[in-house]
Amino acid sequence: DHADSSIRLLLNGVLKNPEARTKNGNSIIVPLVSDIGQSATSIHVHVNVTNEKAWPRQQHCLSPYDDSDLHATNSLLCVIFGWIVFDRVTSTFAMPNMIRDRSLAPMYASGPEFVWMEHSWDQGKFVVVPDKDRGGEVNDMKPYNLPEWFRHVFDSYRKHALGRQNCCNINSSAREEKKEEASRSPCPMPIFDETSNLFLQVFNHEIISNTISRWNSLNLMSLKQYGTLEFRRMHATLNADFVSAWTWFCVGFVEKFSNSNMFEKFLYPFVSINSNGGISINEFGEADSWRVGLERLANAQNHATIEDLIEIMDDKSSPIVPTNTISILLGKK
Repeated sequence: DHADSSIRLLLNGVLKNPEARTKNGNSIIVPLVSDIGQSATSIHVHVNVTNEKAWPRQQHCLSPYDDSDLHATNSLLCVIFGWIVFDRVTSTFAMPNMIRDRSLAPMYASGPEFVWMEHSWDQGKFVVVPDKDRGGEVNDMKPYNLPEWFRHVFDSYRKHALGRQNCCNINSSAREEKKEEASRSPCPMPIFDETSNLFLQVFNHEIISNTISRWNSLNLMSLKQYGTLEFRRMHATLNADFVSAWTWFCVGFVEKFSNSNMFEKFLYPFVSINSNGGISINEFGEADSWRVGLERLANAQNHATIEDLIEIMDDKSSPIVPTNTISILLGKK
């Protein structure tokens, strides 16, 4: 509610500022569309996911000897997969020119449909092959190679599962000794490195930069710089109701999809986490098992509807956003 008041105060101040008006009295700050058909300005909402007051984890205090690292990774990954599933649906909230904007690109599980070098009116002329195993050149696909990033995520979970199995093979007295050693320090980070931390592996900044980068509807590179998820795809407006609704939605989306009761539908089917917290080899098979998870993600994305999203976000038993939020975003109120 405090944030909502701040948003309205800021926008009302802009509207009343005579310097922000044309000679005809119309409000204008910058144009909405650039000369190459891209957005000239847009609204980006950052949602904090690492501060201990806003997220149930501390990045530098996750021990590989308990489940806090796994749960934090699962929670954030569920938010990201949930966003990918509903990427086409949420694009309808923004102006049409935003949908294929190269700096706010859609996160298609099937791979990119255009590359950075193409102007809006040229999109689709360049043949894209995101899979390096099938002749694609990964460097050419930056910054939209979601399939390659998904493969990295899948492999990280597989390696983590093997690590947990090895840990389980250590005799119980040695394992308890490690836990006790970790508990004596306010921050057990010196006891393990990044290779044993699933969160740091999955959300490796360099890998994100080299696969999907930041120019998507959802930016993951802000995790390292600000500790946030950045929701990028929204047109600029001075409509306080709309800006407030969009902010509510972004924060509510993180809150809703980070909950463990969402894992069954928006996490497990794609990385098939078993009871050990790793990949279920029996279900997916061997070398190409990551492809099965990616195909499931693409299928979920292709079949997602606005009705599905409303049912999740406007759950009457425990609403996560004000009841009129999505109606405002759809322009119905």
